[in-house]
Amino acid sequence: MTELKPCPFCGSKHILVDKDLPGAHCVECQDCYATISCYPTKQNAIDAWNRRRNPMMKLKPCPFCGGEAEVKSFREDMIFAQCKECLTTTNKYLSPERAVNAWNTRYTLCSKVKHYVLDWLSRRPKHD
Repeated sequence: MTELKPCPFCGSKHILVDKDLPGAHCVECQDCYATISCYPTKQNAIDAWNRRRNPMMKLKPCPFCGGEAEVKSFREDMIFAQCKECLTTTNKYLSPERAVNAWNTRYTLCSKVKHYVLDWLSRRPKHD
């Protein structure tokens, strides 16, 4: 049996192949809850997960500080993208695909506002 690749959204290796209904095998990331459609066999589901490509899965840098972003979740229905540096976040979504899309298609700030925000961020204490 083929080994499951990590989640394309959060990089987690906590991936579960589950048999929801008779003849329906689904794959789900246990950290960000990314899923695929169900397939008739476990091997079909694993192959589909490993082939998965999404042009939006790479997160753009933060528009405020330029920091790296990541997909996070509090629970299954609260998935969001967040900057690791300044902690800017998107709204909460039901799927990592929507959180990544929201992050990557956000508005950019005009230079005057961006300067103000960067100045404010530079005065804040750093988070670990």
